[in-house]
Amino acid sequence: LAQFYFRKLNNQSAAEKILLAVLKKYPKDIGLILALGDLYMGSSMPGFAHRLFLSVRNTYPHSVLIIPELVQSSLMLGYIDEAINYLYRMIKREFLVATSSTILARLLFPEGREKEAEKILGNRKSLYKKLQFSWNDPDQVLNSAS
Repeated sequence: LAQFYFRKLNNQSAAEKILLAVLKKYPKDIGLILALGDLYMGSSMPGFAHRLFLSVRNTYPHSVLIIPELVQSSLMLGYIDEAINYLYRMIKREFLVATSSTILARLLFPEGREKEAEKILGNRKSLYKKLQFSWNDPDQVLNSAS
């Protein structure tokens, strides 16, 4: 709660101090770590956030709660292959499958892995065609939107 209050006041350092102080008392509290990671992500410090999220992943290896955060921080750091692996894990664990598969296909396609993207989308052929169409002819997509 303090994080959101201080973020509204544009005082990230105060929010960070509070969260770090509470985290010292409760070092394995996932909620606190997520809040601190979110603060770092919002403060353009994805490296700090990524390290925090990895520590949660190592402490709680069976938790899927942290995987979307790892996807986001990996993407912000440019670790595309790592983000792809996390998305595959989410799908395998049946966690946010529709969203994960859509994001995964959007990452696979520009990486030159069109067949994987098509397989991931499965019976959602129209979504694959839309992705393919927008990738191959972005000007036409922009013109059709106007």
